Amino acid sequence: MNVFITGSTGFLAGELAVLLSKRPQIRRLYCLVRANDAQKAWSRLQQVFQFHGDAFDTTKVVPVVGDLADSSLAEKLCRLKDLGEVDTVIHAAADTSFAPSSTESVEKINIDGTQQILKWAQSLPNLRVTGIACHIGSQLTDMAPLMEALDRVLALAGVLMDKGVALQHLDLGGGLGIRYNEEQPPEPGDYVRAILGRLQTQDPRCQRLRLVFEPGRATVRNAHPGPPGGHTQLPQTASLTTEHDPGAVPARIPTRVLHGKGGSVARFAAAGAWREHWWRPGVRTRIFPASSARPLPRSPRCGAPSAYGAQHSSC
Repeated sequence: MNVFITGSTGFLAGELAVLLSKRPQIRRLYCLVRANDAQKAWSRLQQVFQFHGDAFDTTKVVPVVGDLADSSLAEKLCRLKDLGEVDTVIHAAADTSFAPSSTESVEKINIDGTQQILKWAQSLPNLRVTGIACHIGSQLTDMAPLMEALDRVLALAGVLMDKGVALQHLDLGGGLGIRYNEEQPPEPGDYVRAILGRLQTQDPRCQRLRLVFEPGRATVRNAHPGPPGGHTQLPQTASLTTEHDPGAVPARIPTRVLHGKGGSVARFAAAGAWREHWWRPGVRTRIFPASSARPLPRSPRCGAPSAYGAQHSSC
């Protein structure tokens, strides 16, 4: 694999670049670096590896001088013959300074810069641009940000199709919330209907694109905890079934028992399905305590169910 990555001197993509450089299946890792010259680009990239305490392999990691704010970036990348071997592009750079005074810079880098990368990627013989993906967050309880994101994705899709990019799908992400306490998040069906309604007023080319959704935690929405003292059935592979709210949809969370212990008085099991933010009200400002579940039936794969007490504290 020959990988091209943007944002490699930043926090997220910098960590990713270091990890990718260790993968034996990656032959070259080209890193776009904003710098005045190649020497400065080498220095900035080397600092990233030093920060993480990793070796900087100059035969594998190659800095590429470029700026996402440059309106001619795509043409400059096309002139670099070595980049013609790239078969994977990871665009992870962005301007996250969302102060009103930074609006122009944000649009130039995040929108125009993305178009430059897509324009260049379209010229690569080993790549084919087929879609756009967007995910703006999680635990969203208001439809407005989702619809605003949709409008921006459709605008970008129109620009790309005008330039000859043959898009086939739009991945609109998700992030719909669930009800921890008194929230009233939109239902997935309402979200889909709103999107389909908005598409009716858009470019007919966008109406023909395949839509992909990633509902996230909404797939287990309103799976509220049961009363304390319940029991959870956890065979080697199991589902935790939560039932409490009369209006809730029971949810099954696939899990595997990682460790079990106990005697005749009490038995305990550590399972791998618990979501950490259920236990962290300081982060999510909500508490979603441990739940109880009904016994699972015997199956050839799982064997007979065994009862475990539900633990109502963080693990």
